[in-house]
Amino acid sequence: MLRWSRRLPPSFPSMMPPTQPRDLLEDEAPLPHSTGNTSLVLGLVAVMMLGCPWLPDPVPGWMRYLPLYLVLPTGIWAALEGAVTLRSMRGQADADRRRARAGILLGTIAIIVPLAVLAWACWQLRDI
Repeated sequence: MLRWSRRLPPSFPSMMPPTQPRDLLEDEAPLPHSTGNTSLVLGLVAVMMLGCPWLPDPVPGWMRYLPLYLVLPTGIWAALEGAVTLRSMRGQADADRRRARAGILLGTIAIIVPLAVLAWACWQLRDI
C-alpha cells in the first residue's frame, strides 16, 4: 500500500485515497452536439400560436389573441436558431440536420403567414 510522503495538517483531511491521483477531466463525457431541438420546438410553438384565435369561446380573449403578438418574434428566433445550429454542425459527418431544417421551415412559415395576412388586410382596406 502506498503512503503519502508528506503529511497534511489534521484540520485538512485528505479526500483522495492513498493511491495515484486521478485526472478529473478523463471521466467527463464530451459535450453534446447541437441537435436542432431548440429550433424545432420554437418553430412548432410559433405555428401553434397561429391557431390560438380559433380556440373555443370559453377561453379568455387574452389567451386567444396575445400569442398572435408573439408569433413573429418566435418564428424569427426559430429560423435564426436553426441557422446557427446548422452552421455549428458544419463538418460533422454524423450530425442529423433534419430537426434544425424543420425548425427553419416552421419558423419561416410562422414569419410568412402573418405578413401575408397583414398584406392582404392592407390591400382589402385600401379600397374602402
